[in-house]
Amino acid sequence: MRTAHTTLLTAMILGGLLVGALPAAAADDVVVNGSGWGHGVGLSQYGAKGQADEGRTAEQILTHYFQGTSVVDIGTAISGSWVLSEPEPVWVNLLQGRASLNVKAVGSGLLICQNEPSDLLLKQGDHSSYVILLESQLVSTGHFAGTPDTIFDNVTKSAVKAFQTDNGLAADGIVGSQTRSSLWPLDKDGENCLVQTPLPDGVELTITANSVDGTCSVASAIAAASCVASVRGLTPTSRVALSGKTYDAKTQEFAHGTFRMRPKSPGSIHAVLQVGIEDYIAGIAEVPASWPVASLEAQAIAARSYGVDKVLARGPQPGFSSTVRSNCWCHLYSTTASQVYSGWNREVHFGGRWNTYARGTAGKVLTHPTRSIVPTFYSSSTGGNTDTNENAWGSTPLPYLRSVPDPWSLDPSINPNASWVKTLSSESAAAKLGFSSINRIFVTETNTTGTVKTVSISGVKGGTITTTNISGGSFASKLGLKSRYFTVDWNGPPPVISGADQPVLHDPTTGKWLYRSPNGDVSSIYFGDPGDFGFFGDWDCDGVDTPGLYRR
Repeated sequence: MRTAHTTLLTAMILGGLLVGALPAAAADDVVVNGSGWGHGVGLSQYGAKGQADEGRTAEQILTHYFQGTSVVDIGTAISGSWVLSEPEPVWVNLLQGRASLNVKAVGSGLLICQNEPSDLLLKQGDHSSYVILLESQLVSTGHFAGTPDTIFDNVTKSAVKAFQTDNGLAADGIVGSQTRSSLWPLDKDGENCLVQTPLPDGVELTITANSVDGTCSVASAIAAASCVASVRGLTPTSRVALSGKTYDAKTQEFAHGTFRMRPKSPGSIHAVLQVGIEDYIAGIAEVPASWPVASLEAQAIAARSYGVDKVLARGPQPGFSSTVRSNCWCHLYSTTASQVYSGWNREVHFGGRWNTYARGTAGKVLTHPTRSIVPTFYSSSTGGNTDTNENAWGSTPLPYLRSVPDPWSLDPSINPNASWVKTLSSESAAAKLGFSSINRIFVTETNTTGTVKTVSISGVKGGTITTTNISGGSFASKLGLKSRYFTVDWNGPPPVISGADQPVLHDPTTGKWLYRSPNGDVSSIYFGDPGDFGFFGDWDCDGVDTPGLYRR
């Protein structure tokens, strides 16, 4: 015997035709109306532009969005910090976990340097390109008088033993880790430049990560060495271009710091740029360079504060955790995962306007009585008020990330995302939300800041009738919305019912049923309680359709 509460598959429907014996209705699209773009916490970039248009200064803009803060010199904010004494403290991930990297010289004088493989062991009888490197190094130390070749012979062994004796090492004539460390000592960034490959102007070289032995090969190098490597000698006239990274439809180039490669795993390497703070800020590409000066200055100070806060949190590069090394070997990503960094391309874009005004704010950061460097979050725009950090991420409320008015974001003459509409078919929305079909979506709770806190979704999931409440952030993420500033109140078409012979219309406020009689007329009855779901079906298999209910 089939019973209504065990076999029906449906969901709440108010005021629409049901599928089955009644005429089928076309599926209605889910329409979401919203405003703003991004998480809405901290600085609103279009809001900053609007304020700059009205004549406000960068400091006025920043202290509006970050309540209780002050703009100060970084030396005052973090006096004595390692960040101030390190010329290039910022490690920025450019590309993550690639099987190979293509680098090209733009200008002359660049050099690719590679460490030796960590398990390299050289002894008498060996024949390899590493013997040439060994003998060349022994020539430079005055311990080898012959011509370097690939053969580790008796002469080579004698030279190694002499070097070992002079450096207080066990004189066994074998080049293991201790002898390697003395022959090719690591610099403060963990490199020793054992294998040196010139990178001539205009030449592109491929660095390939070998999955078998964990080494990396450079196209013209005589040996496959460590994936700990770098391109050195970067200047504005000797730059390195990195294929796979573009800005303004051009391959990105880097003119400051040191371009580094670091292993993620055998067969996979990261491309990372080690760079100074001000050179890093000059490459930030977060707002159009054509914007008003005060908005550019505010963005630069916010980007510097955000970046330095992240650098301080992860500490000096040698202390990176294994997780950080595997994920990116970095303090910051060059994407929106941190903030967009485009290097030299950004510096010269639009006549260098961003570069001029960003460098004009050199050393300026935001501080607060409770924090030396404020984590200056920012996004494109809001729905009229900025959001709080706890609404966005569920964290402890921070005094400098409170909600403040942002009316400039709602001005379509300033912000192209002052209003937007997202339209999806009910099938697409259901799939994105994890339902097989949906019947109802509406906002159940909104934060005082204007962002959505909770959304209710009713439909069929896993073969059962389900109503689920999810956060506004989760809903926005699943449906690809621009922000959490949105409204949605949708009644959709009913699903195809499984286990019922003839669905009915049910008004849950009155208990009144509407159904189609065999002759085509629409009849009505009262049955059940408000909120019940009703169907006609042959529940007892006697050949007669009778009413049945699903009661949640």
